[in-house]
Amino acid sequence: MNSIVDRYITFFDLDHTLLHVNCSFQFGLYLYKKKIIGAYSLAQLLWFYFLHKCGRLDIYGIHNKSFESLFRGRESKEFRMHGEVFVEQFCDRLIDHDVYEVLLSKKRKGEQVVILSSSPDFLVEPFAKKLGVSNFQSTSYRTCSQGRYYLIEKVLEGNEKSKIVKQISLEQQIPFTNTSAYSDSHHDLPFLESVAVPVAVNPNRILRKICEKRGWDIFPGT
Repeated sequence: MNSIVDRYITFFDLDHTLLHVNCSFQFGLYLYKKKIIGAYSLAQLLWFYFLHKCGRLDIYGIHNKSFESLFRGRESKEFRMHGEVFVEQFCDRLIDHDVYEVLLSKKRKGEQVVILSSSPDFLVEPFAKKLGVSNFQSTSYRTCSQGRYYLIEKVLEGNEKSKIVKQISLEQQIPFTNTSAYSDSHHDLPFLESVAVPVAVNPNRILRKICEKRGWDIFPGT
């Protein structure tokens, strides 16, 4: 058994990190093409996503608006089924294979890997399974006794990710110096600050400036 000082753990964001796209956005397009949602619902999702990218809608806002527009009152098993089919069909083309190779190299060394994503669990779970990662956490929606969504249970944003990093590291007795994290966005700044080795993956403009100022690694190297 490895000693405590030999234990390492790496946390990966999913969207625009392990994947080169936002999987929720791509899933919305998939649902529209399959005629599961209509043009109006797709237009709303596109608008919410645009507002978020422009900084006019935070992560809680986009989840709340998307939930009210698309998920409230719908059966959870419907989206879990479509999520599994979507991931099965498109996972290979959505993966950022360079970042995925980093994950695989960590696993080959016997290090722990964890996926922390703000995307909903019915997408994150099948992606995690496809990527061979058993430990993951994500945004989740609560269902009523009839199995229909009625409430956002948890939004896994940067601060929540930071808490999970600290909790898992403490439970697993992993030294701070042996922790690392990969993400693409300044929205995950608390998450990246909670580890010893933060790595920005194709970072957005704000995160790139932070990396340059603090001397953080940028992947791939520039």
